Amino acid sequence: MKKSFGEFINELRIKRKITLREFCKINGHDPGNWSKLERGLLYPPENEKTLEEWAKQLGIKKGDSDWFEFMDLASLTRGKIPSGLFFFFFFFFFFFFFFFFFFAMRFNEQSSSIFQNNQR
Repeated sequence: MKKSFGEFINELRIKRKITLREFCKINGHDPGNWSKLERGLLYPPENEKTLEEWAKQLGIKKGDSDWFEFMDLASLTRGKIPSGLFFFFFFFFFFFFFFFFFFAMRFNEQSSSIFQNNQR
C-alpha cells in the first residue's frame, strides 16, 4: 500500500474502463474536483457515508481488501491514523504495560524475598 488515495481511486476508475468525465456524469460528481482528488490536490471527505458511497461507485465491495485500502488511504491522506491501526496500537500498548507492570511486581517480590533470605 504505497500509493496515494488519489492514485488508488484513479486506478479503480481506469480498471472499470471509464473516463473521468463519464464517471462524474454517472455519479453526479464535479469533474474538476474529482480530477483534483485523483491528483492529490484535494483531501478525501471525513464523512464515512460519503466514502462508502464513493467506494460503491468505484466497484469496491465492503469488506474486500480494496475496501480497507480505500478507507485507510482516505484516513492517511487526511493525516489521521486508520481506525484499525489505532485499535491495534491501543491494545498493543495496553497489554505491553499490563505485562510490564505484572512482571515488575513479580520481580520486585522475588528480589525482596531473596534479600530477606540472605539476611537470616
